[in-house]
Amino acid sequence: MTVLVVDDHISVVSGLVFGIDWKKLGITKVLKAYNASEAKKIISSQTVDILLCDIEMPVEDGLSLFNWVKENNYPLECIFLTSHADFIYAKEALRLGSFDYILQPVRYEEIEKTLEKVMDKIRITRKKEEMAYCGDLIQKRKNIFLDAVLQRFFCESGFSQEQAVQDLKNLGIAVKETENSFVIYLQIQKASPVIRDWDSDLIKYTIENILGELVSGYGYGILVYTKSVRNFVVYIYKKEPCNIEKEIICTQLKHFTQIYKEYCGCETTCYLLSCNSIRELKSLVDKLELIKSNDVIRKQGVIDGDLESQEKSGGEEIKSFFDKMGTLTKNNLYEKICDDAIALLDELSGEKQMNADILIRFYQDFLRVMYLSADKYGISSSEIFEEDTERERSLKAYASVEEMKWLIKYITAFFNEKCASEEKQKTQIDYILQYIRSNIESDIRRTDIAEAVHLNPNYVSRLFKNEMGKSLKEYIMEEKMVLARELVRNTKLSISVITMKVGYNNFSYFAQVYKKINGLPPVEDREINGRHH
Repeated sequence: MTVLVVDDHISVVSGLVFGIDWKKLGITKVLKAYNASEAKKIISSQTVDILLCDIEMPVEDGLSLFNWVKENNYPLECIFLTSHADFIYAKEALRLGSFDYILQPVRYEEIEKTLEKVMDKIRITRKKEEMAYCGDLIQKRKNIFLDAVLQRFFCESGFSQEQAVQDLKNLGIAVKETENSFVIYLQIQKASPVIRDWDSDLIKYTIENILGELVSGYGYGILVYTKSVRNFVVYIYKKEPCNIEKEIICTQLKHFTQIYKEYCGCETTCYLLSCNSIRELKSLVDKLELIKSNDVIRKQGVIDGDLESQEKSGGEEIKSFFDKMGTLTKNNLYEKICDDAIALLDELSGEKQMNADILIRFYQDFLRVMYLSADKYGISSSEIFEEDTERERSLKAYASVEEMKWLIKYITAFFNEKCASEEKQKTQIDYILQYIRSNIESDIRRTDIAEAVHLNPNYVSRLFKNEMGKSLKEYIMEEKMVLARELVRNTKLSISVITMKVGYNNFSYFAQVYKKINGLPPVEDREINGRHH
């Protein structure tokens, strides 16, 4: 171990260095410093285990030095030496967490006894830290082993699953073969900012803690297996002799989804099935995955798999829609195509006639008709999807109704732009202006306008600049400031209320924009030009 002796008296430092039997104590290195500044440089540059320090030193005393040590989290023990029996010193030394407080003069043997005690404390502390570290490693390896066991438990059958049950028993988890239990496929729908950077182990940990606590009061435990970063299989099993109805599990799962949304900021879906025997587990997990894949509507909350009907059609409605879609494309009625296609998806979803097969068929038919339109204009698919991210997103749009709606809006907006005559462009501008006037009190975004008028956002910007001679952003700002000026000068509304009424959340930014457009800050403008000043 290493000791640092700090005292502003050279004779005291020399006396301690040569008077104490360091070798007998097992101290391998003794360092010296004659003020707090020197001591800080030593502590910052090398490992110090024990600080043997005087309290009364010029410029910076020993208490201040030890406070710096604590603030910087240096792992050392401190023994204070002082020739003044001042209670305030002793109280502050103990508050800071010093090991001991020794009044001088004192025999070197007494200091050696204190040093032996502090060295024993350091050894015990380090042993505990070492054991904790080993415990963490053991727990980590146990978790790795448990994951492997759970893979066999959930995804295999026969001997492998029987062995998994025995392995779980060896880990202290008693799962009975025929007890009333439940299996859940739990999906995190979208990663919120809270969990965006979490790995699957951390998400799994939160699921185990929240859901485990919700069911433990009923005598049940849970096992959680990670299928992917946002998909988990959960087994709710009986730990105590009791039975609960599925309705109670549904209620607890609903609590879980609410808690997870509140604290983690994301939606979850729990697909649930009853389980009468662990031998059914693999087939039940397969069934839940099928139910999940057919849930292209991306429902949220709790889905009772036993009540999910697989008898879904919708084929006739889709056939009828695409029969008339050729006529719509021939007449360049892409806005109507967009409205009708989305309305059909909503209708099929609302009537529970939508599943993965139907959505894939819809996706394929929609792209077929759209690419026929592209051929008519001599357009390649690379022109429709200029960005790689948009192209990649389009290739997977059949995965959910929400993504399919995005694809419909994107492609019809593209063709709406391509087939726009000069007269139609003026009509489009009128629609854009009407949208801005109707929503002037909101935070108007280009994407909102584009979606409302069935156009591509980039095209909206280009069209507006060409037709109006100024950017969309400039125009919106000016229109907001016209309204703001009217409210500032002709009403008694507070400036903060006016700020919100024209769609701004930041008062100082609103004031800057107001001054830029109207020449004066809003408060001054009201004082000079207001009707009620």
